[in-house]
Amino acid sequence: MFLRALTAGGDGLREWQAANGLDAGAAAWLRAEGVGPYAFHRLRETGLLGQLQPDVAATLRGAYYTSAVGHVLLAAELEALLAALRPLGVDPIVLKGMALGTTLYPAPPTRPVSDLDILIERSQVGVVKQVLQARGYQDMGLDPDQHQAFTNHLHMWRGYGGENKVAIEAHWDLVHDPAYAGQMDLAGVRVRAQWADFGSCRALVLAPMDQLIHACAHLLLHHAESWRQVWLLDLRLLVGQYGETWDWATVMDRARAAQLGGAVKYCNTAKVTTGCTSF
Repeated sequence: MFLRALTAGGDGLREWQAANGLDAGAAAWLRAEGVGPYAFHRLRETGLLGQLQPDVAATLRGAYYTSAVGHVLLAAELEALLAALRPLGVDPIVLKGMALGTTLYPAPPTRPVSDLDILIERSQVGVVKQVLQARGYQDMGLDPDQHQAFTNHLHMWRGYGGENKVAIEAHWDLVHDPAYAGQMDLAGVRVRAQWADFGSCRALVLAPMDQLIHACAHLLLHHAESWRQVWLLDLRLLVGQYGETWDWATVMDRARAAQLGGAVKYCNTAKVTTGCTSF
């Protein structure tokens, strides 16, 4: 119910806050679920932040500014990576949280990010790995307990400032599960990709409809037993911003062509939590 209130108008959020309120435990849960930065933004813009207990406000504020630091760091990494890759003929598509924070959320820090995900072509893997290694990145490898069959992305990291690390994942498919790998029309995805501003650089991102299908596939195939609220919020905002303009028959046709129609239908369950009703 709180996610529904967060994405409603200011009056809806004020009514929820007046009737329910947030305590320290709820604020910690919001931060752990990745929704803390968005909650901080919405409560601040509706004038409700000052009504929170100091420890509650501090938790949400910390979530927001921690996310802001992550976006600044990854935007700088993206700019440097693009400057190195484009002369070599590689123009990656930015995926997941970094793309959503820039194109869908009210401000990049309202969507926390843990790494930089990019989509490249299979033939570009060697070039991308060499560029990352030249920038000091190391191959992190894959967790064998969680990613035994995930053979279609690089996972590389480099340290900065003591024990801190920044990670980049370079994918050459949008779905890791081998049963679905290669099913999405990546040529069509690239044609439909759109430009977005990431601070001091511009990069390609998925078109909104492709973003929805990818988000549903990611949620069902990779995290079916651990639905974080931030992923449900992604769906809520995507449908809220674009749902009325989409031809939903086209959405489902495109999803079924990639064998992901079931994933989109399955994620309709998200409306129970987020208030999505357009699926």
